[in-house]
Amino acid sequence: MIERMRRILGNIALALIVFIIMLFLAEGAWRLLISRGDLARHFDPEIGRVNPPNTTWTIRTPEYVTTMRTNSRGFRGAEFSNAPKNDGMRILFLGDSFVEAKQIPLETRFAERTAALLAKKLQKPVFLQTLAIGGAEPAREFLFYDRIGVSFHPDIVVQVFFLENDLLPTAGAYLFSDTEPLRVEDIWLNPPAPCFLKCQLLKRSEIALRLYQVLRSMRVESPRSTRALLGEGEFYWYTKEGQEAAIQERRFDVLAAFADAVRSRVESQEGKYIAVLIPGAFEIHPSWRKEIIVSFEDIVPREVWNPSGLLDLGIIALKKRGINVLDIRPEFHAAAEKGFLYYKLDPHLNPEGHKIVAERIFQEVFGNLP
Repeated sequence: MIERMRRILGNIALALIVFIIMLFLAEGAWRLLISRGDLARHFDPEIGRVNPPNTTWTIRTPEYVTTMRTNSRGFRGAEFSNAPKNDGMRILFLGDSFVEAKQIPLETRFAERTAALLAKKLQKPVFLQTLAIGGAEPAREFLFYDRIGVSFHPDIVVQVFFLENDLLPTAGAYLFSDTEPLRVEDIWLNPPAPCFLKCQLLKRSEIALRLYQVLRSMRVESPRSTRALLGEGEFYWYTKEGQEAAIQERRFDVLAAFADAVRSRVESQEGKYIAVLIPGAFEIHPSWRKEIIVSFEDIVPREVWNPSGLLDLGIIALKKRGINVLDIRPEFHAAAEKGFLYYKLDPHLNPEGHKIVAERIFQEVFGNLP
């Protein structure tokens, strides 16, 4: 009997060992053959989650392969320049994944392209810094500038907004004045939530993470509103209902308040501030828009959509504060007639889209130089 129990326990132990080895092999094969290769974020106590500092890795997808290199603060791009301020022009870009641009080589980003165009035209050095992380929004971008960017003493600050993700509520890790218009009075960084067993497993295993995402997507829910059906921060803001809700919730006012806070700091250092609004592929490409609208037409009537209203309202809110706003939609609409400006599976700008943005920012900056 004892010998039999030993054999059973031995077989169970052997099965567990084989299962663990198979998991490790599967994880390795996934990372080698399927994974896009991105890395987990590092928490910076000053500015929140950023990429691992001083790290190089490769991202692979069916649409692109890029090499990522980060500086000592976890941002893609060069370290801050120690050259004296009067040695050349200094230009700083603030933004999210559209500025970080993991989809393309570093030298083809619109930030680097803009700096190269300016250096060639001005015949003097142009020092570039980008403070951009995927998922960043106006509040975090203010932290980027307040806690890092100010010390760069930029001549030009270009803050890039993508309004699908940038319409924050009035309540958050920040405080506004009681006066009108809204003014940022205080902002802070919430510490990261504790990461227990489930969190640690999802951080370390891409297979476990994908399985978890699939299981969550299979949960049966019964959304009762257009907002729930479309998902806040996605297509909902392209509907008349979503835009009205954003107005009522003062989300455009919050956007303008954070832009104005950065602008004020820039101008106090005798720099110039430009706000750039990146349109989404949904607004620019008719075929893309039709595909989305058709996929939702059983639950969202066609007349509910207002694709251009999102950026129109954003521009109005920013201009009310006297902010210099760059609307690149005319150039995008003209170029879109010849081909796509975004990747299809990862709807960020492709190299042609970056080229157009760079040329438009260059024109704006150069045209307003003394």
